[in-house]
This record gives sequence, C-alpha cells and structure tokens, in this order.
Amino acid sequence: MAQYQMANIYARTGKTDDAIKTYRAVADAKSALVPRPLVLIELADLLSQTKPAEATALYEQIKKEYPSSAVSERADRGLDMLAAPKS
Repeated sequence: MAQYQMANIYARTGKTDDAIKTYRAVADAKSALVPRPLVLIELADLLSQTKPAEATALYEQIKKEYPSSAVSERADRGLDMLAAPKS
C-alpha cells in the first residue's frame, strides 16, 4: 500500500519515471491490499501522456484480463482519449 501511495505522489509531483517504475513494482507484487487492476489503470493513464503505444497495449491487456469490471470501462475511455484527434 505504501508503494502505491508513493507512486501516486511521484505522478502528482511530476516524477513520471519514478511513478512508472513504482507502479510496475506494485503491479508485479500482486498485493492483496492494492487491487492489481487499479494499479494497471493508473499506470496506463500515466503512460498515455508520454508513451501512448505502451498505454494502448496496457489498456487492451486490462480489457482482456478484467472484461466485466469498472476498470475495463475506464480502459475504454483511455483508449478513446488516445484515439481522439489532437487539436
């Protein structure tokens, strides 16, 4: 749980690389305290800003692994935002 909170702090304070690294560590640890789908969607949202191709792959993975969950709907929204034309 503490690592997840640190990742959130890193993300909010502009330490994107640290946030990505920490989110990945939390997702790999598969903690019972922090749901993996939540960590993956936070990671995908963060990656969408700097690595859209990687974010797209992660959103697709989330939809495949957790198809009937709220996080799957959030992944759909993330994919839609990435597909939207930039103005």
